Amino acid sequence: MNSSETLHQLQRAVQIEQPDIQKPLFRLFVKNGEYIYARPDDILMVESADHLVKVYLQVDGKVKKTVRPNTLKCFLEQLSGAPFARFGRFCAVNMSRISGGNFHEQSFEFDFKVTIKLSHSLPHHIFSCIGN
Repeated sequence: MNSSETLHQLQRAVQIEQPDIQKPLFRLFVKNGEYIYARPDDILMVESADHLVKVYLQVDGKVKKTVRPNTLKCFLEQLSGAPFARFGRFCAVNMSRISGGNFHEQSFEFDFKVTIKLSHSLPHHIFSCIGN
């Protein structure tokens, strides 16, 4: 067995996970000059408020609301490749993290742990298609 065959066998036997440097890192304002950095997979939901977007993250089992000066459309373009679905004019949800929704409370549940109440009302058919 030569060295190239040995190297090939080692590569197959040991899967070294490389950090994902292809995904963008977003700087998000929290409060009082505090910022947090997040990747698209960390984002649960995005809501628009004029020319600001509220970005919701899950940190230590709690929801952290951050703000970024951007429109919803432009921010979603920066999240290209991430599994976000836009619902209406005001809301986009990370479909890989959503676990449920409640029409009467106008809220979404993420990772079976945290719930976020919406600022704007969404129609019933959006909630009925979650999980299908």
